[in-house]
Amino acid sequence: MRNKNLQKQQGHQVLQQEWKRCREVQLTLRIFNESNCYLQCVQNLWYFYESILLGYFGIRIMLDDIVLGLSFLGLGVLSATFFILMYRRAFVIPVKIEEHKTRIKELVILCGTDNATVDILVRNVDSVKSIGIQVGHYMTMHRLSAVMFVDFVSQNILSLLLAY
Repeated sequence: MRNKNLQKQQGHQVLQQEWKRCREVQLTLRIFNESNCYLQCVQNLWYFYESILLGYFGIRIMLDDIVLGLSFLGLGVLSATFFILMYRRAFVIPVKIEEHKTRIKELVILCGTDNATVDILVRNVDSVKSIGIQVGHYMTMHRLSAVMFVDFVSQNILSLLLAY
């Protein structure tokens, strides 16, 4: 009996630490987003325009000078690759927060307290929002952001080639 109470006590301590860590991550992301969202927006626009213009001019110049055209095209691809590699970890932040919240909920159930306490603890965990890195005030980076970026860049290069 005493051993069981000790396990419950340790489970509650771990639960409180994990919930506190989850809340700290949320607050840290909120502070980061409030201070850097416009910088992230400018940086994303830079990568969009850089990739599109370098890709477009690389294809256009390739007709006259193949070496210069390939270098422009290579720099455009390199710019798109840098965007994807730089933000690779930022794309999965909301998913990781949800996984952490799921583990905390499982820990709540394993602690084996009464239903009222479980409900309160689950509500506390659910109150932590799964926010990601914001770009401006309207867009948040998600796992599909890299795919959407490549799609946007390639569509705009094609539309510029068709238009001019």
